[in-house]
Amino acid sequence: PDLWADGHLHRLREGHGVALNARTGMAHTLINNTDSDARIFVMSEPFRRNSRVVHPVDPVAQAQIEKMGMLWRGAPNRKLGSNSGKPGDLSGSKRGRPAYVHHWRDILEEDECGYPNSPELHGIDAKFGKRAEYLRIGVHFEILPPGRRTSWPHCEGDEEEFVYLVSGKLDVWLDGHIHPMTEGDFIGWEAHTGQTHVCINNGTEDVLLLVGGEASRQKSRIWYPLHPHRDKETTTNFWHDHPKVKLGPHDGLPDAMRARLPAAVRKDPIKANRAAMKLKPEKKRR
Repeated sequence: PDLWADGHLHRLREGHGVALNARTGMAHTLINNTDSDARIFVMSEPFRRNSRVVHPVDPVAQAQIEKMGMLWRGAPNRKLGSNSGKPGDLSGSKRGRPAYVHHWRDILEEDECGYPNSPELHGIDAKFGKRAEYLRIGVHFEILPPGRRTSWPHCEGDEEEFVYLVSGKLDVWLDGHIHPMTEGDFIGWEAHTGQTHVCINNGTEDVLLLVGGEASRQKSRIWYPLHPHRDKETTTNFWHDHPKVKLGPHDGLPDAMRARLPAAVRKDPIKANRAAMKLKPEKKRR
């Protein structure tokens, strides 16, 4: 599709992400000027009753917003280009890529261990929310290689999360039970529910995920049911009054990782996860 921004068109390709900040006043929309469907994933904050909006090229919509008492009267006065914002209008096309558009491959971070004193590698992230310096939204694209999991099993006391499976096959661990996901599946977790979770790649190919939710808070509470030592490390962020959850038999480990453990620890999920911290680290991706 094309990104329409302030009267100019910017052609987007598969894998591009557009991160727009609040209060800039930049008018925008996405337009499909091709002959085939465009699949896009859109994430934003919930629309609030006190939200303010402008429609600079649509007088009818502008009048309707004003009637609803939601017109942004103090919006920055931005100069608009020649494009009307209607499908089929290709005027005002711009070459090059705006600073707020990134391809996920261009912003992949290093393949690093995720937890203290653990050699375990998890997903490799392209953090769009970090690039945009979002304060309220956290969103990143993630490569999850075979034999890895996105994190340790956990649940959030204050933040909502979601995972959208872009490609590949995934096992989602929920309270000790495995649920398979396939391309196009979506799963979300509400805060306060105490539902423990982690995503695991037990396949042979990379899995591509879009992961998002609320931006991490300094005082967000978290619970790790199979890593009690981590609860001690998080100190004030430990969710001490989390809901009591009866866990199923699955240990939350990738199959390949479990196969490397001594048979004596495999029957106890906590011991198995503790033993996994002592495994020889796998080779990092470059």
